[in-house]
Amino acid sequence: MALRPNVMLIDLLNNYPGVEEVLGWYGIELDDDADLTLTLAEACGEHSLDIEDVMVDLEAVLDSDDDDDGDDDDDDGDWEPEW
Repeated sequence: MALRPNVMLIDLLNNYPGVEEVLGWYGIELDDDADLTLTLAEACGEHSLDIEDVMVDLEAVLDSDDDDDGDDDDDDGDWEPEW
């Protein structure tokens, strides 16, 4: 998957449950529905995080999930959000 800053957190969580743990490492706790409607860039901005650092860790989880669960037909990690 090519992770983009404008991906909504809900889309990440729905497709890659492992990202919640990574977000938690950075203090991004998804406690209510309002948090889920944020984009990755917005969440990083609210927590004064370097988005590039967060994206590197998230991409590691996304790549791992693509390899493990077979939800990607050609297994090349090309999941894209539905917007």
